[in-house]
Amino acid sequence: MACHPSFQIRSILFVIAMGIAATPLRAITPETDDETSADEMFQTFSKPIPGVDWDKMSPHFVQMIDRIFERNGWTDESDQYARKVASRIVALPPWDLPGRFGVLSEEVSGRYGLTPQQSTLFERAVLRESFGMMVKHGPAMWEQAQEALQGRAQGKPYTAEQIARWAKDADPLFHEIEAGVRRIAGELEQSMPEEKKSVLQKDMAGFHKRQNAVEKMSQRWARGLWKPAEWGLEDDPIQAGGARAAAETPQSDAAPIPQAARPVAPLVAPAIVATVIIPDHWIEHDPPTWIALVLEIGKRYRLDAGQMDTAWSIHAELVERAGRFTKLRASELAAVPVSQRPTHEAYRPIRELFGELRDRLESLPTSTQREARSD
Repeated sequence: MACHPSFQIRSILFVIAMGIAATPLRAITPETDDETSADEMFQTFSKPIPGVDWDKMSPHFVQMIDRIFERNGWTDESDQYARKVASRIVALPPWDLPGRFGVLSEEVSGRYGLTPQQSTLFERAVLRESFGMMVKHGPAMWEQAQEALQGRAQGKPYTAEQIARWAKDADPLFHEIEAGVRRIAGELEQSMPEEKKSVLQKDMAGFHKRQNAVEKMSQRWARGLWKPAEWGLEDDPIQAGGARAAAETPQSDAAPIPQAARPVAPLVAPAIVATVIIPDHWIEHDPPTWIALVLEIGKRYRLDAGQMDTAWSIHAELVERAGRFTKLRASELAAVPVSQRPTHEAYRPIRELFGELRDRLESLPTSTQREARSD
C-alpha cells in the first residue's frame, strides 16, 4: 500500500493493481465464489481515508522514495525508471484506483512499446495476479494503510515496533508479488521485439536487485531494528518530534537531546568485531577488505547509528553478491596472477560491485555531515 516505503519499493504492483476496480470485475475475471467479497473490498478501497489530505501528504512519500533510491545507490537508468513510476503513483491518492491503474498501464505500454492488443493482455495479466492477492491480503493491507496514513495526519511518528509488525504481516504478500511480477514479465517478453526484450530484462534485473536489498532490510525491521534514516526521515519534523518526546519522558532523568544533535555510532558492530579481522585498507578486487571502506566513510562523515546500520546492510549485500560471482568463476579468478587482478578483465565484475558499494555508501551522509566531513 502507500503507507510506508517498503510497500512502495516491494509492492508497486499491488499498490497500483488495485486499479482493478476501474474495470467491471466480472468482465475480466472467471466466475468464483470470491467475486462478491472482492467487489465489496474494491468499493471500500475506493473511499477516501478519513482525516487524510493527500495533496499535503503525498510530497512526504515522494521524498521518501527519492531518498531511499539515492541512499541505496539505485541510480542506473532502470532504477530511475522505477523511481519515476513509483513517484507518479504515489502522487495519486491510494483510493484513486482508476488513476493508479492508468499510470501503470501508460508507463508500461510506453516503456516497452506495447501495441493496443499487448496493452490489453498486460492489463488482464495484472488483474489476474491481483485478484487472488486482493481477496487474500487486501483487508489487512488496507488496515495498515489507514493506520499509517491517519497516524501521519495526526502527527504521529513511525516507531520501530510498528514497522516490525508491518514487515512481518506483509512478508507473505511480498513473496506472492515477486512471483506475480515474474509471470507477467515472462508473458510480456514472449511477444516483444528483441530491442524491447533487452529493456525488460534490464528492468527485471533491477527489480530483483531492489527486492533482494529490501528483503534484507525487512528482515532487520521485523526484528525491531528499523531506523528513521533508512527512509530518509532523520530531518522529518514529525519523526524528530517523536524522538524529542521520547527523550523527554519522565522515565529518564537525562537531559533531552537537542534536535540538531546526531550521536555518532560505533563504527564496527560487536558481532562484526567478533567474527572478522578488521583490515586497515580496502582493495577493489578483494571483497574481504571492503569492510575498511565502510569504516572509512563512517569515520569521515561521523555517521549516526541508523546510517551505520544501513551501511552494514549495503556492505553485506554487495559482499554476498561478490561471493556468488567468485564461487561461479573460482577457477578462472584463481588463475589470474595477483599483480594483474587490479586491472584484469576477469575481476572487472568484482571491481564494479566495489564501485556500487562506494556510491551507495557515499549517498548516506546528509548535507550537514558532508560540510563537516573530516578527512
